Amino acid sequence: MNDTSAPKVRRWLRLLLIVVPSVFASATIAVALWALTSLPTLTGSLSVPVLEGDVRVLRDTQGVPHIFAGSERDAYLALGFAHAQDRFWQMETMRRVGSGRLSEVFGERTLAVDKWMRTLRLYRLAEDQFEQMSEPAKRALTAYAAGVNHWLAANGSLPALEFTLFRYVPEPWKPSDSLVWGKIMATRLGGNHRREILRARLASRLEPEQVRQLWPGYPEDAPVSVSAPNVDTHGREWAQLFDGLSNLSPWPDGQPQGASNAWAVSSEHTNSKGPFLANDPHLGFSTPILWYLARIVTPDWQMTGATVPGVPFHILGHNGRIA
Repeated sequence: MNDTSAPKVRRWLRLLLIVVPSVFASATIAVALWALTSLPTLTGSLSVPVLEGDVRVLRDTQGVPHIFAGSERDAYLALGFAHAQDRFWQMETMRRVGSGRLSEVFGERTLAVDKWMRTLRLYRLAEDQFEQMSEPAKRALTAYAAGVNHWLAANGSLPALEFTLFRYVPEPWKPSDSLVWGKIMATRLGGNHRREILRARLASRLEPEQVRQLWPGYPEDAPVSVSAPNVDTHGREWAQLFDGLSNLSPWPDGQPQGASNAWAVSSEHTNSKGPFLANDPHLGFSTPILWYLARIVTPDWQMTGATVPGVPFHILGHNGRIA
């Protein structure tokens, strides 16, 4: 290397040391600003044409939304919007679990879950359930879906960072997407289904009294979820009903144990002179957590408590009079 080329090399090195860090810093800032667009808008005002009137959504110091709406429809629509802007990835994975469509995104690692859900046809049941619901329930679910979809349309480029990672655009929300959550929870909490199948099969071969010796009879005045056919006298019908389920593999993530409960303290034993009611759903911790606290106030009613992202109704809570 001659004497004239050495200064040029040094100049190029100095230029690289300046340009490369600058480009890297600029790219980092650009990515950060782009990622920030996926965060919810918590201040200011938004124009939402699908609303019938004005809606106020106030966040307290814990981030819990307090929704004040002039109609029930607008209240559910606003809740759908709030759920989507805070937890849409959670909602997306939930409906994909229920419809057996996880593997479209995650590949072979989730095939067992998809096969399990498609065997049970939970999503088909959710679609049928919506058609059979009362008109007020249908309106609530439809309004909620409209709120979710308005948020999706406004944030379609980046509804959550995960969508960029897995390279797909989410589909519009449907009422049956909300209803399938209840079906999922039923499968997770129905850990005794194999014992139910065994009892039904034995009832098709044994006398009712023999079945009761193995499983004590259910009290005649106790509530029932399925009134007919009676398993003691129509065991064969029950056995046919359960055909195909006995070979179903266990829930892929393992069966949860335990059950929900609640406890109450009367007003005579509280400092506030009001009664306490506490509910323990006995559900495992997760990230994000299952629950989403929210308060809804309309001219006709109010509700405060725990909702689930993807579901418009309060699961745990109170209306000011009843908890």
